[in-house]
Amino acid sequence: MLNFEQNIKENQQYQTNIGAARQRLGLEESNLANATDVLHRIRELTVQALNDTNTQTNRQQIAMEVDELNKQLLSIANTKNANGEYLFSGYASDRPAFTDTPDYAYQGDANQRQIAIGPNRLVTDGDPGEAVFGAIQLAPLSAGSIDNVLQAVAQLSSDLKSNTPNKLSLDDLDRALVRFDNVRASAGARLNALDD
Repeated sequence: MLNFEQNIKENQQYQTNIGAARQRLGLEESNLANATDVLHRIRELTVQALNDTNTQTNRQQIAMEVDELNKQLLSIANTKNANGEYLFSGYASDRPAFTDTPDYAYQGDANQRQIAIGPNRLVTDGDPGEAVFGAIQLAPLSAGSIDNVLQAVAQLSSDLKSNTPNKLSLDDLDRALVRFDNVRASAGARLNALDD
């Protein structure tokens, strides 16, 4: 009887853990869907800005929209869950993943929480910011070799403002889109594991 009661308590705890992991992974997946949409819009604007018929004024106007979209990406990167924890900060969930400064310093860590969802099964309930949005690099940055999407979009905007758009910016954006897709697929697989 005691073993049976213990098993019930353990299964109740697994159900609680599954609920918490589902909430965090669901939030991550929906935020990455939003980030993907924002990045597709930035990519459209980049293609538009690369057209030689644009004037410097046109490109500066495009850069203004790109800046606003980058603020949206930063907001997504610094999303909080229902418990007030920053979703993409790893164990350092009490502080935003990225700073709101031109260098976008990463304040989180690379750790992932593992939650027991069964007697022999663990699942990670999120992904650290640099794994999702790319590693922060030190200046000088040049289009085509920027890993972090926030920095890549900021460099794109700077190039547009100076009327020197660089087609290599598309490479940075495409890499970020692939990374978003990969992380979303991983989060989806973990959500499926929770359902199972």
